[in-house]
Amino acid sequence: MSFQLVGPYVEAFAQRNPGSTAFMERGSDHRIQRVFVCPSFANDVLMCVRPVISIDGAHMRSEWKGTLYLATVKSAEDELYPVASAITVDGEDFQGWLWFLQHLKASAPNLIAEHFRRECS
Repeated sequence: MSFQLVGPYVEAFAQRNPGSTAFMERGSDHRIQRVFVCPSFANDVLMCVRPVISIDGAHMRSEWKGTLYLATVKSAEDELYPVASAITVDGEDFQGWLWFLQHLKASAPNLIAEHFRRECS
């Protein structure tokens, strides 16, 4: 029953956080295949943190399996900020990483800013 709440939660997150990227992909059998979330503040945060982004994938070992992808950045005061996260039913493979990184790049264009540092208020 809890999986039925994922779709409405993702939709509500996107509606209540303008500029955020949040979507869910379903397979031909209508089961959830992938979920991606990147809050709108993440793109602005990227201009005021260390110019290093950490990405990691973790295998989920429940009965549903899958992979959790996460991108984080670190501030000058050693605070971690999440940039984006995703869950897929696939294993951690080239296609999964490619999918995650393409959506991360599209959701946070400041990742490829020419001048990473600027004045932060």
